[in-house]
Amino acid sequence: MSVFPMMAQSAPPATPIDGGLSILLAAGGIYGVKKLRDHRRK
Repeated sequence: MSVFPMMAQSAPPATPIDGGLSILLAAGGIYGVKKLRDHRRK
């Protein structure tokens, strides 16, 4: 019987949502709303 030392893998750290990502998400939402409104006008 052999015993091998093993180390447990820890979970990766959570990705922080900083200001830049928040701005990108908001811009994407605004762009999507604009595209929907333009599509309905046709």
